[in-house]
Amino acid sequence: MDVRAGAVRGLYPANVFSAIGLVRLAGSGLRLPASAPSHGEVLWRPSAIEQGEILRLNPSYRAYLHFGEA
Repeated sequence: MDVRAGAVRGLYPANVFSAIGLVRLAGSGLRLPASAPSHGEVLWRPSAIEQGEILRLNPSYRAYLHFGEA
């Protein structure tokens, strides 16, 4: 619900996640790959493979997930 309501704006080519942001993502039902950070204040640049995995894991969120060009 947070993603669809706009509380979590989206994933980008480079992301800095706070502990609160990670909790919100987990609570929204958005699934991240195992390689995603599991604690806060971490810079994460999802690779093309990770971006594909995020899309595969979250088919109902495809309209909300935009990574831009690499």
